[in-house]
Amino acid sequence: MGKASRNKQGRRRIEASREALVDRVRSEGPWAGAAVQSPEAGEARLSQVLTEFARPYLDGAGTAEACREVMVAAITAWNFSLLSEPQRLDALGQVQREESVDTRIRLEGMIVRKLRFFGMHRRYVVDFSVGWQEGRLHLSVLSAPAG
Repeated sequence: MGKASRNKQGRRRIEASREALVDRVRSEGPWAGAAVQSPEAGEARLSQVLTEFARPYLDGAGTAEACREVMVAAITAWNFSLLSEPQRLDALGQVQREESVDTRIRLEGMIVRKLRFFGMHRRYVVDFSVGWQEGRLHLSVLSAPAG
């Protein structure tokens, strides 16, 4: 199979993954029936912004599963950063009770990074999927404006 054919198949898998993500969000939970919009021309795709946000943590992840775990933590920190400070502290306290102090410390570091370098991005991640195409991370994201 040639490179062009592999790329075409990869694009089809990514599009199918995105469509499944949209269908899942539209059919269940608080976003059921919501309209899905693509970014405006010139607007950064949140999936690209999130990948850049997580880059320092992804560089140390050696496996697909480790990259997925990094993205779950990064998206959790991203969403926590959009909460008011009292809500954020409550959420971090819940993480510490359910997970560990190390997990809380890692999320706090990610939150600081998000606020310092990505503070202009004010969209919650509603749902996401992580996949692989030709050995590279592919992230699909559905988002909503922060309150």
